Amino acid sequence: MKKIFEPITLKNLIARNRLVRSATWEGIANPDGSVTNEAYDIYSELAKGGVGGSSLGC
Repeated sequence: MKKIFEPITLKNLIARNRLVRSATWEGIANPDGSVTNEAYDIYSELAKGGVGGSSLGC
C-alpha cells in the first residue's frame, strides 16, 4: 500500500502519486463541447487536493 503515495514516471510524465481520478460526466461543458470556467475550477481543486492524474470528462 505504501507505493500508492510514491511518485511514478511514465515515459516523460512524472506523477506525484499513483492516485488517478477516472473520467466522469459532469454535464458542465458548453453546448459546443468547449470547457467552462466551472470545469477549470473543478479540475484545479482536484489537482490541489493531491490527485496524481485525471482522465477528463465534462
